[in-house]
Amino acid sequence: MTDRRHNQTPQYQPSLKDISPLLTGTGIVFVLLIGFALAIAFTGITIVKPGEVALIMNNITGTATPKVTNGTIVHLPFGMTKVYKLDKTQQPIRMQGHDGVQIKTNDGSNVTMNVEVQYQVIPAEVQKIIKIIGRGDRYKQGLVRAYTRSIIRDTLGTLSVTEIANPSNRDGKLDESKTKMNESLVKYGITVSLITATNPKFNSDYEMMIKKRKEADQEVRNQRSAQITAQQEQYKKVAEATRIKKVAIRKAEGELVAKIIVVVEKAKQMLEKAEAEGYTLEKQGEQALVEGKNESEAILIEGLAKAEAIKKLSEAYEKGGQALVREALAEKFRGVILEGRPYSLSTNIDRFKMEKIIGAQEKK
Repeated sequence: MTDRRHNQTPQYQPSLKDISPLLTGTGIVFVLLIGFALAIAFTGITIVKPGEVALIMNNITGTATPKVTNGTIVHLPFGMTKVYKLDKTQQPIRMQGHDGVQIKTNDGSNVTMNVEVQYQVIPAEVQKIIKIIGRGDRYKQGLVRAYTRSIIRDTLGTLSVTEIANPSNRDGKLDESKTKMNESLVKYGITVSLITATNPKFNSDYEMMIKKRKEADQEVRNQRSAQITAQQEQYKKVAEATRIKKVAIRKAEGELVAKIIVVVEKAKQMLEKAEAEGYTLEKQGEQALVEGKNESEAILIEGLAKAEAIKKLSEAYEKGGQALVREALAEKFRGVILEGRPYSLSTNIDRFKMEKIIGAQEKK
């Protein structure tokens, strides 16, 4: 059996001596370039995020340039320039609980209150904070917090313990505190937008007095609320009564209008009927007038005829026509019964007198 180990060809193992010196130099240069590029990237490029403001400090010339907008800043590497970033959004500082602001009132009482301040950096003035206070967040505790505690103690300390318990009195002093803080912090490039002071803590006796007062105030508010509720209920009843009254008035007005329409219609019908009857009566009157006129004319004609006859009779009598007179008399007394009374009891009539009989007939 043949040993295979003796038949295998020995493998080649390269060594550092076999590597070309040129290739070795190129690799070193390449590594150095990569390192240099990384160094530039880490020391010469800074990213400013939204909500941040940056200050570019040139350590060669000593100048500083603020950059308000966010984005990528390319600057001199290797410490020749330095970029400092600060938060430019509105930020709070809260002092509450054991860290609350203790205030000595003008009547000697001690009151502890929770205080909160809303502030922010003025972007264009960021250089003031960096130069005066330094980089980082040191300005928050070392500047804003210190000014807040000091100014709050001074302004609210001018109130008595009774006055400081009233929120309206505190609000006025807090506005004054904000004005003073802005006057003091503007030189550092900081502005204050809001200060609140809540949950005042008094000594035990005063706390009990305030509690009783709050209970009394609550009772007053409850009574006032009950009174308002009763007034609202009364208003509702008055409104409902007013609504019912208005509905009744509108209904009555509608009924009245309907009645007026009926009455007007009846009056119109009566007027038309009266006009019709008046027209009829007028026509009947006109007809009666015509008939009266005709009858009057007939009577007039008849009268004129009789007058004419009498006139002729009178003219004939004046001319002495006895025969004509007798004829006329006979005609006139035709069918007339004459009655007489004798002058004596004798049946012989000696005399007959006609004048009286004629006179009596004329009287008739």
